[in-house]
Parts: sequence; C-alpha cells; structure tokens
Amino acid sequence: MIGMIVKYLERDWVNLRPVLFDGTMPPSSNAWELLNKKDSGTSAALGAAVSETDVQWQQARNYNIIGTVVTFNGLKYRSLIEVTGGNPPPYNQQAWQLLSDLKTAGTTLMPLTTEAKSSAEWNPQTIYDTRGAVVRYMGQDWTNSYWTQKDVPGESLVWQPLVIADEAAWNRYIIYDNTRTYTVLYKAKLYKNQYRTQGDEPGVSSAWLEVTSYADINGANWSATSQYTAPRMKAKHNGRTWYNLWPTTGQEPGASGVWQPETLLDEEPWSQFVIYDYKSRGEPERNYRVTYQGRVWVQSWWTQGDTPGVNDAWKPYVANTTHVNGNEWQAERIYSSPNMIVTWPATGSTREWYNRFSTKGDTPGQNPVWQPVTILDGEAWNTNVIYDASARGESKRNYVVTYNGQRWTNQWYSQGDQPGVSSVWQSLDKKP
Repeated sequence: MIGMIVKYLERDWVNLRPVLFDGTMPPSSNAWELLNKKDSGTSAALGAAVSETDVQWQQARNYNIIGTVVTFNGLKYRSLIEVTGGNPPPYNQQAWQLLSDLKTAGTTLMPLTTEAKSSAEWNPQTIYDTRGAVVRYMGQDWTNSYWTQKDVPGESLVWQPLVIADEAAWNRYIIYDNTRTYTVLYKAKLYKNQYRTQGDEPGVSSAWLEVTSYADINGANWSATSQYTAPRMKAKHNGRTWYNLWPTTGQEPGASGVWQPETLLDEEPWSQFVIYDYKSRGEPERNYRVTYQGRVWVQSWWTQGDTPGVNDAWKPYVANTTHVNGNEWQAERIYSSPNMIVTWPATGSTREWYNRFSTKGDTPGQNPVWQPVTILDGEAWNTNVIYDASARGESKRNYVVTYNGQRWTNQWYSQGDQPGVSSVWQSLDKKP
C-alpha cells in the first residue's frame, strides 16, 4: 500500500510506491519522501493503494542486508544483523526485531545500529528511545528491545542481559532462547531449557528439565523432568520397575515403548508398548501369556504391538490340563495321542469322535484325522469318514448311507469313494 506514514530518525516519511520491507528504508531509498516537503496530507501518494506482497521468512535463506523485513506466522520482523539461515525470528531476538503493525500511521521505526555502545549505569530518569542501548545494572550489562524509561533491568522484559551466565538464578523476565541450552538455578536445583522460554517456572513447566546425576535418578521414582541419559537405567512407576531402551526425558513408563517392565507376570493385560521377548530382559526361555478382550493368549515369537486375535504372534491359550474323554473339542488344544475322544459340534447334533493320530486345529467331521465313534445306518455319506468296522472296533458289518436321495451300502473298506461313482458302494434302492 502506498501513502503510509512512518516516523524514522524523528521525521515523518510517506512511501510513494509499494515497499516490500526489504531494506529500502528512508532516507536511503527514493521510495520514501519527507512529509515536510509537502503540505501535510496533500501528498499525491496519499489515498492510493495497491496490494502488498509479503516476504516470507525462509530457514535456508541468508539475509545479508541489515533492515530486511520478513513475515513469520503473520508477524513482521526486521533484521538487526546479517543473518545466515538459523532459527525463526521469534527465537532469535538478537537477530530480529518484532515490528508492530507498520500500516498504522505514525508508527516509529527505531534506528538500527550494528555497533556496540559503551555501557553506562542505568538511570531511571533517562529515556532510552533507541533499541540496542547498553546499560550496566547490578554488575551486569543489559540491552533494551524498545523504548523504555524507568523499567528496571532484570524486572522488565524490555531489558535483556547481553550475556546469560550458566547456573545463574532463573529470572522470569529473561528470554532463554534456543540458540543454546541454558542452565539456571532455581530453588536450590539446576535446570536446563528444552526450547525457547520466558516466564515458565522451572520444576513446573516442561520447558525446563532438572539436571540430576545418574546416581540420583537410577532406580528412583520416575520423573517427567529427569533426564535418563543412558540406556538400561531403572525407574519405579505405578508399582513396578522399568528400564529404558535409549536416552529419554518426559516419556512415561507404560505409555511409551522406550520403557520396558523389568519383569512380566503371566496373564497381565496385553500392552502395545511392551516387548514380549525373554532375551530382552535376560529371563529364562519362555512364552509370555497375556489377557486381551476376555481371553488368555500365548506368545508365539518376539512381538511388540501385534494385537492378539489379529496377528499370528499370539495364539489362544489352553491350559495344559489332562484331557478327559468326552470333553468338547478345542481348536487350540494339541491332541497328542491317538484314540482321544471329543464331542463336536458343541450344539445341535453333538456326537463323539476319536483321533487316529496327533492333531491340532483339525475340525471333527471335516478332516479324516477325526472319526465318529459310532456310525448309524441311514446317515448322510461323508467323504472324510472311514467306512470300515475294524477302524472303530466293531463287528464286521456293511454300513448304509444316504447320498443323492438313495441308500447305499459299502462292499469293503471305503473312505472318500463317492456313492454312484465308485463300485465300493451298491444302491439299495432299485431304479424303476
């Protein structure tokens, strides 16, 4: 937009053409004209307007012209020094100055300076109207961010220390940016900042982490602010002991895969964060059992995050009890010896079956490994059934089955031979 009025070096200036805030500052550019050369408010530029393009801050870009104005998160900042990439403007206040709305008439642009000023003792009566003034107060040098008078250094945001010494007392008015990690002293404890912070109380805010030694925290109660700097450190939390797989801070045991329980008890609730592997915790070889959705599951191999019932890493668990003949068939059980008797199906036309050899998961009636204990004449023919009296210890007999609306009888041993196709079966119903 043209026709905007700003104050710079105690004079009023008006822009005659759009200015992209790229270093064209009055009086170094003909884009600006002194208002006192004209009758106030009669400049031909006043009232005209054009759209203005923002210059967006880019991390990979170098800003070599002091006074370059960029936009970041909707706010405008001006460079105070030559900037080579680095942090966004809000986190590098030594390099960038926040500009309030430049479109507001009468806004004062504070003069820039790249030369260090000699520090004089701070005076509450002095008006510090130039950004970057350096004063000395309580043995420390301070610099102002904007116009100030009577604001006490160390007790106001306008003054920031030129140097922040490590292990100095924390001050709620000091900006601890993320150009480096600062160590502060607060309530007899040392803290380090995780990111840019101002006013966040150490020990309360996650911006600060307590600095503690390995010996102080290893094996103690877990703390969100403690730094677990080495793997296999131990922490107590929610009634059990955990160890970390890698350095961590702030990640809660039981809610993150970085922490693993030191021991696992069988039939505890399944957790997506736990590594189920005896080697990882130095235990004797074993398969872990967990509970999930009302069932007990047993681990098949190393697993983490595999949901029971969805992934083959978990199988339904059947207690290793002695099988009692006549019990209901269970898909999860291993029937290791022949001639074990089960009942199946569980509802409807339940019957007894015996196994011919070791089996697991083979459904009775759907696999030749299971044979009916008795066969009644007139039952439907089943391709999986062995029709032979010796197979079930019966007296010699020929079986009668129904198939395709006819009755058939076998002449000799048969299993899988289709009535009407194989000569082993003869029809008992004469065709007309």
